[in-house]
Amino acid sequence: MDRCDLLIVGGGLSGLSAAWTLGNRLRTLLLEAAPIVGGLSATQHVEGYLFDWTGHWLHLRDQELQAHLEGLLPLARVTRKAAVFFAGSYLPYPFQSHTAYLPQKERDYCLDTFKTRPRDLPNSNYEEVLLSKFGEGIYELFLKPYNTKLWGLSPKEMSGEYAVKYIPDPDEAALLHGGTHRIPSRIGYNQTFLYPSKGGMGALAQALAAELPPGVLRVQTPLTALHWSQHIAHTPTGPIQYGNLLFTAPLPSLGTLLEPLPPEIATALSQLRGRRLHFLDLGLRGTPDQDFHWCYVPEPHYPFYRVGIFSTVLPSMAPPNCSSLYVELTTSTPKSAREELALCLPGLRKMGLIPSLESVQVCRLRTIEGAYAIPDHAYLPARNFLFPFLRAHDIHCVGRFGRWSYSSMGEDMRAAMERVRAMQYHGL
Repeated sequence: MDRCDLLIVGGGLSGLSAAWTLGNRLRTLLLEAAPIVGGLSATQHVEGYLFDWTGHWLHLRDQELQAHLEGLLPLARVTRKAAVFFAGSYLPYPFQSHTAYLPQKERDYCLDTFKTRPRDLPNSNYEEVLLSKFGEGIYELFLKPYNTKLWGLSPKEMSGEYAVKYIPDPDEAALLHGGTHRIPSRIGYNQTFLYPSKGGMGALAQALAAELPPGVLRVQTPLTALHWSQHIAHTPTGPIQYGNLLFTAPLPSLGTLLEPLPPEIATALSQLRGRRLHFLDLGLRGTPDQDFHWCYVPEPHYPFYRVGIFSTVLPSMAPPNCSSLYVELTTSTPKSAREELALCLPGLRKMGLIPSLESVQVCRLRTIEGAYAIPDHAYLPARNFLFPFLRAHDIHCVGRFGRWSYSSMGEDMRAAMERVRAMQYHGL
């Protein structure tokens, strides 16, 4: 039986960062079920086009981590170009700070209802939090339809406690100024991001993997069962006795791995819901008329809610004079890739992104299971019940999927690094 001090499950950026941080200081094994590392931060190459799993942009506020990563591979600093497509035209992102770009009726609706927004709502759900912060106009025109498309359910069905934590209070003076003046688009947080200078976001995962000591990484090695009381993990190649386990795979998947599965833990895991995301990868001859990195599309009659252009971020993501795009769909039951493209084509043409079907050289439909953890009313109680049990049995959940939360790649990498450093300090 193999033995290790630390077993890491999942070779995405969180798992790789943890293993990279430890180096040779502990007996570490990293299991990745896929043939390559990166998880949803991997990049696929198709007929000369490069596609990430939709938009993956590295927002780093940690100078130490940034310096470490820049020592591994060249990173380009990109100034964000984000937009909102509404009422047939573009306005800068974020919507609430640029209502001066709206038609007068919609602009006045947003400003008037922001000034008179209700301040005394109980914040019992996501809708009440958004209404109390932004008012009816901004909520009805953008926040409600966009969030409904993104999450696949009404904001009324989502946790108010979660929303209070993650939705910042608006800058009232800036919002009102943005309702009367067409201010520049570069406003708010995350105005810049980092992206590998070549190879897509998957290049970062590959660079981290290349730094790992020999024998640490095992690809095509899924975790098949976890006997938590005995600290034994089972894989197709045999069992592994571990001291501590770092779990970066989707938290709900523990429902099929834990043996035995206590009934109360099974109940809590079953209450965690994820948003299944279907999206199109598109490789096009020519370049779009629009110059943005990603664009939000809130109106319900469009069958997609966001579009991104990889090749605007990095021209080498597509062959010369071509473009690579992703289109995030609202459907829960997708048809074929070409059928979904046909449904999206009128909207994409109206947005100035695709001149004709003849320009489409690559069209792929892909799916991310549980792309977003849904913060409904059962979400926080379930997580708060699960984590103490898991920690008590030396299972530490990190990363966006392991924590089943919404976080950036930079936050996940830093949290994984700090977790294993703390474990090392305390002697595991």
